[in-house]
Amino acid sequence: MSKVKEFLRIAKPDAKGWTLKIPFDSLPKSLQPNNGAHWCRASSSIAKQYEVKLFKEGVGNKNTHIQLQGQREDDGRRQTIAPWIYKELLIKDADCCICHSKIDLEIDHKNGRKDDSAMHVASQIRAHFQVLCRRCNQKKRQICKDCKKTDQRYDARRDGYSVSVTEGSLLYEGSCNGCKYYDPPKFNSRFSLTILN
Repeated sequence: MSKVKEFLRIAKPDAKGWTLKIPFDSLPKSLQPNNGAHWCRASSSIAKQYEVKLFKEGVGNKNTHIQLQGQREDDGRRQTIAPWIYKELLIKDADCCICHSKIDLEIDHKNGRKDDSAMHVASQIRAHFQVLCRRCNQKKRQICKDCKKTDQRYDARRDGYSVSVTEGSLLYEGSCNGCKYYDPPKFNSRFSLTILN
């Protein structure tokens, strides 16, 4: 049984998709947040069906409670990725395009701001996505959140590169192109050319 199905069996959402506020410590170990709680994060399958609210009560930054707050309305902007893209990208020898790990691979939206064409299954193309391991994807997700909050793109000089971005400036001006995390292989190929010139 999947973690989502296990949680739904325990939580018993009502007809409108609401549950009580449930303490994580009352759930089985497999559903505890100390394993990352990937099954209930914003990009999870349960969050595509329900509004998921996580609570941090008490000391620390740990999620302590979870509640489903109704069924999610379909606004046409889901994080669903077309099955053919998974099949094409997660081939036998796939690896993370940042660290080259072959473990815990995920398909990532290159554009952390999730532009419309990448969010609709019907208009998705392979170029909208890349393969990242879970660790690199989580790091990129935080970098994209910071960029969205500050409109400052990631400065690759922090990683020892001699350039910040390969296109545009550090100020976000409507495009992620040129950011190290938007397309790491392309960034590294442009960076190599920059060194040679």
